[in-house]
Amino acid sequence: MRSSAFESALAVALVACLAPRGAFAQRRPTAIDRAISQCDSDAPRVCVRAINRLPAPARARPEVRLRLLRAQFEGVSPALEPDGARALAPAARAELDRVYRALVSFSEAQRTIGDAWLLRGRAELSINQLDASATSLERATQLLPQDPTPANDLAMVLVALRRLPDAERALVRATALAPNDAEPWSNLGAVRLARGNARAAADAFREAIRCAPTMARHASDLGAALLAAGQPEPAARAFGDAVRLAPADPLFRANLGYALALGNRLDDALAELRRATELGPRSSTAWNNLATVLSRRGDRAGAETALRRALEIDPTDSRARANLEALLSSRPAQTTPRDGGR
Repeated sequence: MRSSAFESALAVALVACLAPRGAFAQRRPTAIDRAISQCDSDAPRVCVRAINRLPAPARARPEVRLRLLRAQFEGVSPALEPDGARALAPAARAELDRVYRALVSFSEAQRTIGDAWLLRGRAELSINQLDASATSLERATQLLPQDPTPANDLAMVLVALRRLPDAERALVRATALAPNDAEPWSNLGAVRLARGNARAAADAFREAIRCAPTMARHASDLGAALLAAGQPEPAARAFGDAVRLAPADPLFRANLGYALALGNRLDDALAELRRATELGPRSSTAWNNLATVLSRRGDRAGAETALRRALEIDPTDSRARANLEALLSSRPAQTTPRDGGR
């Protein structure tokens, strides 16, 4: 029979043989590791410099090349929206075009790297190549089946292409992959509202509120959906939540005043709309809605002043102009205030 001491020694030897090398000594970071770590923690230009200092064979590795292209794209900082590059200075736009051409070449050579197609789709979105962007982002969703980001970005492009049913399907996918992320739920609500499905939109906005209960925009979005569903009182409560979360935002107060007026709570609506014009004196919507409430209360002079103010701010505001013409010709003005929007 083996002694206990022998068995103990044998056990230690077996552990030593079976244990991975890294259990005793961590691998020393390579130059690539150090460069990538700078990309993770520093500004894009720092990342670019760190990678460009690497030897040519290291820079040619796909994961390093992709990280460089991402840093170069982020360094240009185009807005992630259709034709977002329009606002760039000429030099930045030229750099974006160069990075885009490199992304096309890279993604065609590395066709199974989903992040490359995602980045390419974003670049195409910013330079307003929407059909190409949709194709690239659809490819990214296939290659990154557990990542909600490509589906969410794809939906943005599909909305711009007016492919709303496809955008809704993409966002349903994104919310399934990231049920606790407010942004896909908010985008889904907006698409459903644009498609005329106000009740389903309200459900999506409620999910956005669940995920981000302190985000006032989601409460205001819920209010807009409830108004579209013909529910002014619940809408007023939702807009009231938005005001409580962001009391200095004039748009949320204008929306609240709008909902209160629809519910015939004119005194409360007047108070909110006066406050909205104080907080946002350049909001034509707030002045127009204020004029409607003043007109309904019999204050024609106040309504005319408010409507003229709205038109000074935005001479193209057709509803304010129509209301002013109606007021001056002694016809009843429009009794429905205008929603301030999302």
